[in-house]
Amino acid sequence: MQGTNDAQIRELLLPFVRIEHANTSPALLIEEFAIYGGSNRADLAALNGISHGYEIKSDRDTLSRLPDQVSAYGAVFERATLVSAARTFPRRGKSFRSGGASSKSRRRRLLSIV
Repeated sequence: MQGTNDAQIRELLLPFVRIEHANTSPALLIEEFAIYGGSNRADLAALNGISHGYEIKSDRDTLSRLPDQVSAYGAVFERATLVSAARTFPRRGKSFRSGGASSKSRRRRLLSIV
């Protein structure tokens, strides 16, 4: 069995994100949104009053870059969600915090696993 890939997860994620943001101001959805001068990319960014980054981890991905991605997302997005294949990251509801938070208000949930 090959497992999931990024494209399969993205295909399911896009309609969900459109519905999630349907009742707010028009959302701009950007795939492969470059952050940190392009050294990191959000798989999907939703911009509509708040900035929300989505990171996809398929069965084919590793988690080796996740700590750096958490820091980058925390510096750029107000909200971030990790969308993961069950085998890649089986613990739902876990949150990660930015390691470089300088104030209590910055210590918010950065990546929530769905």
